[in-house]
Amino acid sequence: MPTKDEREKEYIALGSLVSDFSVAMRAKLFSKYEEGKRGWNDDSDTEVIDMLRRSLAVHILKYNNGEDPSQLVDIGNYIAMLWNLECRGK
Repeated sequence: MPTKDEREKEYIALGSLVSDFSVAMRAKLFSKYEEGKRGWNDDSDTEVIDMLRRSLAVHILKYNNGEDPSQLVDIGNYIAMLWNLECRGK
């Protein structure tokens, strides 16, 4: 069982992890938005969810077991968009 200090250090480290990753995700999402990418949050269009799933699969394959770690932010963003459409409001 971790001590209170150990638990606190782990929570701080986990918070930093999420914060740092979200900064990278946000920067990429804003960049894509500025490029004209839209429609990711249209939950009335089932084609959007299918497109997001396909895109996620493509980026996972591009990641290729760690050979292209730059894909991880894209993977995180596609997962966040799917979470938003499929889980958030339920």
